[in-house]
Amino acid sequence: MIVVSGVPVIKSRQNIHYKQWQRYVDHPEDHSCPWIPTEGWKLVRDLCSQRPIELLLFSNPEDPRLEVLLARSRRRFCVSEQLLNKLSSVECSQGVVAFFPKPTWNWENLTSRVLYLDRLQDPGNLGTLLRTAQATGMFSLVTCPKTVSFFNSKVIRASSGSLFSVPFLENISILKLK
Repeated sequence: MIVVSGVPVIKSRQNIHYKQWQRYVDHPEDHSCPWIPTEGWKLVRDLCSQRPIELLLFSNPEDPRLEVLLARSRRRFCVSEQLLNKLSSVECSQGVVAFFPKPTWNWENLTSRVLYLDRLQDPGNLGTLLRTAQATGMFSLVTCPKTVSFFNSKVIRASSGSLFSVPFLENISILKLK
């Protein structure tokens, strides 16, 4: 493995770390995935001001925006632009992907007002509800079984980071909620 300025450089899709990151990006809802992949300079910067970055991947080590992110990351790798684009969930990657620990919530974290979602399937709608809940600060979210996962990659993207601020519980029957 090549190292530039103390940061390992990965250029092969066959790299064992890269393969694992690809699985995390492809299936963040999987219980074996401990992290949430996020991308984009603004979102990553905003989130790292509240919590450390577990893993930071970037393609341009000369980018001046990296300084703050490097200081807040536990592990970091420079990845070729081609490989980073393959990890990206958008057409044009911004050149940075960060992994943050999945938030965990319990019953005590829920607000007094709860929005119960029954078999919601559209990840964009769940992401929008997360953003709305964060903007109002008035409610938490609880989903029944057979509802799209909060950790679905499209929910993560649509939530624009709200996933880390809004208390939620998944796979709760209405009887258990009552």
